[in-house]
Amino acid sequence: MDLQSLFYPKTIAIIGASSREKTVGNDVVKNLVNQGYEGKIIPINPKIEELYGLRVTADIKEVEEEIDLVVVAIPAKFVAENLREAAKKGTKAAVVISAGFKETGNTDLEDELRQVCQENGMALVGPNCLGAINPEIKMNASFGQLMPKLGHVAFISQSGALCTAVLDYAQELGVGFSKFISIGNKADVDEIKLIKYLAEDDQTKVILIYAEELANAREFIDTLCEINRGDNPKPVVILKSGRTEAGAGAIASHTGSLAGGDAAYNALFKQAGMIRASSIKELFDLAQVFARNPLEKATNLAIITNAGGPGVLTTDEATGNGLKMAKLSDNTKVKLDEFLPAAASSHNPVDVLGDAQADRYKYALEVIAQDENVDSIQLIMTPQSMTEVEETAKAAIETKQKTNKPVVVSMMGAATVKPGVDLLNKEGVATTSFPEPGAKSLAQLDKFVAWHKQANQPSLSFNDVDKQKVSDIFAKAEAKG
Repeated sequence: MDLQSLFYPKTIAIIGASSREKTVGNDVVKNLVNQGYEGKIIPINPKIEELYGLRVTADIKEVEEEIDLVVVAIPAKFVAENLREAAKKGTKAAVVISAGFKETGNTDLEDELRQVCQENGMALVGPNCLGAINPEIKMNASFGQLMPKLGHVAFISQSGALCTAVLDYAQELGVGFSKFISIGNKADVDEIKLIKYLAEDDQTKVILIYAEELANAREFIDTLCEINRGDNPKPVVILKSGRTEAGAGAIASHTGSLAGGDAAYNALFKQAGMIRASSIKELFDLAQVFARNPLEKATNLAIITNAGGPGVLTTDEATGNGLKMAKLSDNTKVKLDEFLPAAASSHNPVDVLGDAQADRYKYALEVIAQDENVDSIQLIMTPQSMTEVEETAKAAIETKQKTNKPVVVSMMGAATVKPGVDLLNKEGVATTSFPEPGAKSLAQLDKFVAWHKQANQPSLSFNDVDKQKVSDIFAKAEAKG
């Protein structure tokens, strides 16, 4: 399977290009033309001659050159035949945005689509998806309107509509993407195939997944254990919907997928070393902490704060999620006492007091970062009248650049602290709006690092299980209540 042709195509054909604005076939061409893609773009539609300054070809049969990637936005019943023709042009990847397949009960159409692509060695993304984006080459082969900035986070989503909201949210957070892809019904290209590809992608540091159902649990476990206990781990953070019976029912109507029991998924994630997020916000809190920090242990946390209450809340969250409060060395405490006001606390959490300006934060950061008893640092700032937001952000950036320890900054509030948060995001420092998510994310980083260092154990597989008998046993037990 050639996923290079999916993410790095030199020629893209859009089957179903349209002159009607606000349609998928129009938006895909517009995005490719206007957002900087430098490869060749071939719109295909028998009813128009020109689109966004490009000559439109009537039929894919008339295309003379080799096509790397086709993007398809035509009625479902015509897709398979067009992909057969695309294969004759050397096409190695297809993004089928068209809906009307398994999710609406048309499993035969989807099976045919899969068969055509497999017979011709063509990677199939979709159907029923948003498309694919590679910011590195300014390729937006989707109908999402935003081109995200280039970064180190790969995003894989079973939901196309969620992708558009995520793109907007990530822009606000300053999170950049290495690859961004919606996989829809997953007729061929699925999470496992993409994880294997992204494991070799130098631009990707962390992989985010939104999934409604996952198949091949054993392959998931084996793949991730091999990658993430190897020399170049790529943490996988997953937001899995369908926790409840009602949610599982909604999934079936959305993509035609059947969701398994949530306890089974939790067991899968634990064995595979995947980090589970419970919300989109948590997904991106984790993305920042993993992508913007080295994969180093965070076990012993030091907190620097100008407010006692948030310091205590963060201590509760950190220790409740498995971290320890670092025992600062006597030398560190002496140095802090020499500089901080008498009312300040040199014990962890280090309280630099509400009237702290940037110099106190800067000094405390420098001293604590050098303490061998400290594995990770969280800075908390509440905006007081004398708080120097941007200068404090600069102090955190400077510390982050000098240390290999994980660092999270929690500037509490919104408009007042925005200049500092923007600066931190620009310089690649992990931020959270409130401190508890920051502490929880550091705890997840610490757990992943510990899991990564464990040796792989031989996998157990039971192939002689009578599944029907097991199913009957559970059915009888359920009937008895």
